[in-house]
Amino acid sequence: MSQTLIETLTDEHIVTINKLIIDQLQSPVDLVNQVCAHLIINGGKRFRPRLTLLIAQMLEDGAMSNLDVQRTAASLEIIHTSTLLHDDVIDESTMRRGKPSANSIYGNSIAVLGGDYLFTRAFILCQGISKNVTDKLIECLAILVQGEIDQLSNIADVKLTKEQYFKTIYAKTSILFEVASIIPALLFKKPQEVIDNLKVYGRSLGNAFQIQDDILDYTSDAETLGKNIGDDLQEEKITLPLIYAFEHLNDAKKDELTTAIKNCNIDKVLSLVNEANAIPLTQKRAQQEVDKAVDALSIFPDSKAKTALIELAKLSISRNN
Repeated sequence: MSQTLIETLTDEHIVTINKLIIDQLQSPVDLVNQVCAHLIINGGKRFRPRLTLLIAQMLEDGAMSNLDVQRTAASLEIIHTSTLLHDDVIDESTMRRGKPSANSIYGNSIAVLGGDYLFTRAFILCQGISKNVTDKLIECLAILVQGEIDQLSNIADVKLTKEQYFKTIYAKTSILFEVASIIPALLFKKPQEVIDNLKVYGRSLGNAFQIQDDILDYTSDAETLGKNIGDDLQEEKITLPLIYAFEHLNDAKKDELTTAIKNCNIDKVLSLVNEANAIPLTQKRAQQEVDKAVDALSIFPDSKAKTALIELAKLSISRNN
């Protein structure tokens, strides 16, 4: 992430949040510390904690220093990282953030247990915070698990609709952005209109973020992306570029694409996706999600935090990793 208003406003507090995370993850079992350090301490842009900090600051001046805000922001990052450990096991991924994945180093069993450990530490960190917040985090975790199961049930389903796709990415990705956005409003007991608009902002931001990830799986390279490109294709995941491709190809080409997906013929899939103009269509939909997120902030007065949140929405689809 290049130096931005987002970083200018949040970097000081991210240092505190990183310390909260590191302190919370200390274990008497050295292997646990190694697994946690491999992913959560050694990488990540802290996208979700920055989101919580900026929302809090927009709602209440000086709120980035609020300990409950910082603890929930840290908890969300820990939960996010735990899902990455589980994702890499499920997807049999070998790279994460440009390094060998934890499961490729320590094995699947250790990686899964490491993810479970992170879940428990996230909730321990939130003990004593508002019940509304802890209930929301528990609900979030349940939705995340449901999203993984839902995605697995849709593997290689070439008839997957856009509606089903957005239902899945909400549960897998956007729910964390949504919860990260509304938690400050819950902490500060803001009116329902504020919560509703922040919910739209977070969900739309998360949608845009995931759509961009799906685009990058077709357009980036392993060194830039920090993980193997074509992973979604190898795993026969039907994402938005493929859905648009099926919508815009003739029947013969659709059959070719179906065969290419089943045979993991990445070059053929990429060729047909490009022939269908699916990437520009997917980019257009990502931009619509960004526009929706920005519009949801219109009820809030202008501030540096609001400007940074608009920047964050735009960054979600301009990033290359």
